[in-house]
Amino acid sequence: MQTPTMNATTIERGVRASRVSPVIIATDGEDQSNSAMVVGRLLATTPDAIRLATVVKPLPIVSAEAPIPATEEVEASRRVDRWLSIEAQSARVWGGHVADIDICEGDPAAILARLARETNATMIVSGLGRHRVVDRLFGDETALQLIRVSSVPVFAVASGTSQLPARIVVAVDFSETSLRAARLALEVAAPRATIYLTHVGPRDSMVRGWNGSGATYKNEVGMALAKMRNQLRVPPGMSVQTVMLQGDPATEVLAFASTVGADAVATGSHGHGFIARTIIGSVTTRILRCATCSVLCVPYAAAMTHVPMDVAPPRLRQTYRPEWSKRLGGSLRAR
Repeated sequence: MQTPTMNATTIERGVRASRVSPVIIATDGEDQSNSAMVVGRLLATTPDAIRLATVVKPLPIVSAEAPIPATEEVEASRRVDRWLSIEAQSARVWGGHVADIDICEGDPAAILARLARETNATMIVSGLGRHRVVDRLFGDETALQLIRVSSVPVFAVASGTSQLPARIVVAVDFSETSLRAARLALEVAAPRATIYLTHVGPRDSMVRGWNGSGATYKNEVGMALAKMRNQLRVPPGMSVQTVMLQGDPATEVLAFASTVGADAVATGSHGHGFIARTIIGSVTTRILRCATCSVLCVPYAAAMTHVPMDVAPPRLRQTYRPEWSKRLGGSLRAR
C-alpha cells in the first residue's frame, strides 16, 4: 500500500488549533494511521498545534482463573516498540519527527477522550479503521467507540487519504450537532470545496410523494436547508449545495456520497446518555461502519459543552525521552 506523505504546498484551510487547543492525532504506528497523520497535520497548520498520541492496550488475560500479569520489563518493551514505530512513521509520512509523543496505556477510546478534555483539544483525528468494511464491522472499532465517549469532534480518516476533502456530504437533521457538523465541514474542507447539505426525509405515507401529499413537507425542508446555508460563513470560492432525499437516512446519505465521489461524510451524534450512545442501529454508527470515505462526527457533548461525560477514569502512563534512552542502552538521545 502506498504511504500518503506531506507535500510542500501551503494549506490555506484548517481548524483553529493552537498549542493550548491542539489537534490530537491518534496513531498506532501502523499504515492504517498514515492518513490520519497527514490530514491531522494539514488541519493543525503548525507543528506546535499537534498533540501526537498513542495508546498501548493491556495484554489480554490468558485465564480468568490464573491471570498472568505482564512484568514491568515486558510493558516497558512494548512502549519502546510503539515509540520506535511512531518515530519511523513520522519520518515516513512527515519527513521527520516534529511532535512529542504521548505514550499511554489502557482503553484507547477512553484514554483519547480524556486527553482531549484535559488538553482542551480542538479535534481528534484518527484512522477510520481497516480498509474493508467487513473488517471494520468485526474489528475493535476504536473510531466508533471514540465517537461515543468523546467531548470533541472526531475525524476518522479513510486509508489512502492524502489531502483535505474537496467534497463533503453533511447529514442534516436540523439538530444542533448537525449544524455544528456543517460549520466544521467548512473548516476542514480544501479550498474551493463543495459542501452538500443533505436531508433525508422519512419513507412515510404522509410524505411519500414529494410532489403530491408531501409537497408541503418538501417545501418546509427546502426553506430550512436554505436558512441553514445562510447561517454558514462560506469562504470565498467554496460552494454549498442543498440536497433532499427520501428513505433510510444512513443508506441514502452513503449512496449519495458515493454518487458524487465524496471525500468525507459529516454527521452529528445524538447520544444523550450511555444507552443512547451505544444503540447499534444509530445513523452515525451505520455511517461510520459502512463508509468508504472519511467520516467527520460531532458528538452530542461537543455541541453541548456543559453536558457531563460519564467515562470511567482510564489509566494514563507516559514514558519520557530520557527513560527511552536509558531503556535502550543510550541508543536514543533525549531531545
